Amino acid sequence: KKKKAEATATKQAAVDDDAAALARLGRSERFFHVHYSRWITWSPPSLKGAKPVALFLAISLSGAGGLLSWRATRLEAPAEQEVFFPSDHMFTGLGDLMRDQFLTGSEDQYERGKLYVGLAGLHQPPEYTRWKPDKNRGAAVWDDQFDLSVPAAQLAFLGMCEELRTAPCGVRGCTKPPLTLVVPDTVECFMESFANHSGGASLLPKGDAFAPALQRWLDGDGDGVPGDGAQYRRDVGFVDGRLRYARVSYELTMLRSQPSAVVAEVHGKFVEFVEDFFEDAPKELGTAASAWPTTDSPAFVWMVTQQRLVSGVYQGFAICFPVAFGVLVVATGNFRVALFAILSIALVVGSLLGTCELSGWSLGTGESIAGTIVIGLAVDYTV
Repeated sequence: KKKKAEATATKQAAVDDDAAALARLGRSERFFHVHYSRWITWSPPSLKGAKPVALFLAISLSGAGGLLSWRATRLEAPAEQEVFFPSDHMFTGLGDLMRDQFLTGSEDQYERGKLYVGLAGLHQPPEYTRWKPDKNRGAAVWDDQFDLSVPAAQLAFLGMCEELRTAPCGVRGCTKPPLTLVVPDTVECFMESFANHSGGASLLPKGDAFAPALQRWLDGDGDGVPGDGAQYRRDVGFVDGRLRYARVSYELTMLRSQPSAVVAEVHGKFVEFVEDFFEDAPKELGTAASAWPTTDSPAFVWMVTQQRLVSGVYQGFAICFPVAFGVLVVATGNFRVALFAILSIALVVGSLLGTCELSGWSLGTGESIAGTIVIGLAVDYTV
């Protein structure tokens, strides 16, 4: 009787402790502790251990997560300029307002750029690290075949300037008439001015006489008076006394602050023009690999950045999911539990990005960062 009384007292104490603990719970906690847990573990005798509520939730949520994960695969880089502030913020739409509403906007808001010739690439020293891109960036690698003192290269450079004026565009980013790749009358070609100064293309200095004559035209005779071509000094690159590169300036028919998808199309047209032209160009002018179309603003650079952000999300998935699964297997010691956990994590991430796609969002900067971060959050809560 004494033992039975002690057991009864112990059981009652446990019930009292549970009641006290339950009283301390909030409404939502009490709902999950009392009702939700009872529903998902409920199994009628006729089903022989099967749990219909739990089975329904597993099937329905897996289906919804699978559907949203499929929608997530349709996310692409933004087709419009990204908005980083709320709709009622004073900065939102300022760029569009300045471009479209001000009288000078139609002319001032087009991209300017330059086409460099003679640059083979960039040598990155062993101590360079991509995590510190502003340090030990390396040095330019010049195309040793580039030589504008050769008549064929001079004529080809002049032809490049002329063809650039009429290069077709045909993509949505080129909006300024005549809808060519660049605005024809904005092309600034130093070789054309130097040829006019020399009396014509056929009278351009050749061989060893070319570089000294070009430098005198740019810098003058050393008496402090600029040469006739002083405005083109930055378009010609002398390194250690040798002409290493040259460039052509222009204004694109593409407006500034365009989304990466639009910029990528225009950039592709530039690359296409360079490849087509240099296919038959003399070797002294260089190759398509040594010709670099650029923009004065970071348009082309930001285009690559956004593309890398999108690919970085999927690269992050490829790294994080296997690592998380391995950690779960080690931590739980149970392959099946780890498999269910990683599946839940995948559906959480897929559901989030799929909801973004259904909401009309693109995989922009914020979404790309959040897509990677949410993996860590999903792992924490699932575990």
